[in-house]
Amino acid sequence: MYNRAGMSANRAKLGLDRSGQPDQYRDTSSQLLQEDADRGINQLADTVSMIKRGVEGISIEIRKGDPLLDDIDEGMVSASDLLKQNMEKITTLISEGSTKHICYLAMFVVFVFLFLYYLMK
Repeated sequence: MYNRAGMSANRAKLGLDRSGQPDQYRDTSSQLLQEDADRGINQLADTVSMIKRGVEGISIEIRKGDPLLDDIDEGMVSASDLLKQNMEKITTLISEGSTKHICYLAMFVVFVFLFLYYLMK
């Protein structure tokens, strides 16, 4: 029968590990795995830093855009208010006015469209 303790001692003398491969191969394999892991970590760090720069750029653009959006919002609110006032005036004109006022209003709208058509030509 085989003596297990004796075989382990013989392998150690020969510089072999449990699988029967020389210790130098095991060390080289470990080094290769470590180098591969280091390369992966470096690639991941590069990717993270690239994403971080992108997010910082987006953040800067958002901060620049906020005042512009506020200006647009104020402009839309004022335009909406003007439109509401004009609609109230037109509603009042239609409800109180005679057919003469409605005729004037229709001719004015036609004139505005013709004027705009002439300008676009």
